[in-house]
Amino acid sequence: MPLASSSCPENPLPATGPLLDSPALALLDARPVSCIAERLDPIAAQRSDTLLTAQTLALSAPCAGGEPDPQRDCYPVIDANGALCGLIDDRILLGATRAALPTPVEGLSAHACVGEARARFLQDAALRWIPLMMADGGYSGYCASRQALRELCLRAAPKPPRLGGMATPLGVYITSGRYRGGAPAWAIALNGAALAVGSTLAQIAFMIAFAAAMTWFPALGKLGFLARIWLETAFLIPALFIMLRLTPLAGLHAAEHMTINAVERRLPLTLEAVRGQSREHRRCGTNLTVLLSGALLGWLTLEAMGPYVNEAGRVLFLLGWIVLLMRYWRTAGLWLQRYFTTRAPSDAQIQSGIRAAQAVLRQYESQPHGPTPLWRRLWGSGLPQALAGFYAAQSLIDWLMGG
Repeated sequence: MPLASSSCPENPLPATGPLLDSPALALLDARPVSCIAERLDPIAAQRSDTLLTAQTLALSAPCAGGEPDPQRDCYPVIDANGALCGLIDDRILLGATRAALPTPVEGLSAHACVGEARARFLQDAALRWIPLMMADGGYSGYCASRQALRELCLRAAPKPPRLGGMATPLGVYITSGRYRGGAPAWAIALNGAALAVGSTLAQIAFMIAFAAAMTWFPALGKLGFLARIWLETAFLIPALFIMLRLTPLAGLHAAEHMTINAVERRLPLTLEAVRGQSREHRRCGTNLTVLLSGALLGWLTLEAMGPYVNEAGRVLFLLGWIVLLMRYWRTAGLWLQRYFTTRAPSDAQIQSGIRAAQAVLRQYESQPHGPTPLWRRLWGSGLPQALAGFYAAQSLIDWLMGG
């Protein structure tokens, strides 16, 4: 094993995620290792040389064009007899000391198959290059590249499905429309029930705040029905976002997004890889909430201004509102995701997202699906379950309050 391996590379070999462990990759194993090989000309050094000497040699080593290559990150080192001494990479060179050169490394036959190289890379997550050796034991001038293998795997792996999901009190729920994983259906119904409770608390808070404001501004009592609905809507939506931010659902919501982002980028579903993903997602329901809320507030404003603005003014307002909404609804949704509907998840919350995605991907691997019927996608989205939970909880709240 080469000594030129310390930390995990930036782009790990994607052969540890569910999709990238699929049988489709087994077809690659029979291909010659030359399809993932890159030419790396060696530098000559005596076994007694130090890394400091090797650094000087490496920095002056020519690339294929005959000029020193400052971007090169790996240097096979050979002795006077052409035998491979070891590998020196940029991480060793940056911290070069008067230590001995790397000991001989275990190379791979230049006539080997991709499967042998893939097994070696999987055994050592920090290994970036494997020297390819000739039959006589000499260095061939080529190394198998982890990055080249990664790109080959990505081209061979099945395209990941389009995923959606939601955070529930019992963990992350993820679906491809046909396949589902993570939290059960009744946990999604709890989301709807939680929304009903949150809406009721927000309405109570609005009534208290409105009554308090009327003591200072008595004219508020003369507001029309539409104006009051506008104020209540403008109060309730931010209040619900703030309440979500204060609950564990915000962390689970972030974990859902981060896991789906990792799948869509075909990254391995590991804690480290998922944690590095964005908490925002362009298909999040928060964006749709912004669009619908903006449309509702625009309509209420248009109706409320009716007695005070002529037809031309109403048309101008409507056109301006539509342009503004269409231009910024997604931007506003991403901003709300960042600061209100998600927060940095815990490791346990990320693991919940990973388990949910793995369950979906295992089903998808065994039987990839094409277009899914609308009714099945609707059920898979969790919307019917959430609406059922909301209606049941709201009915109970109304009964308890004597409504």
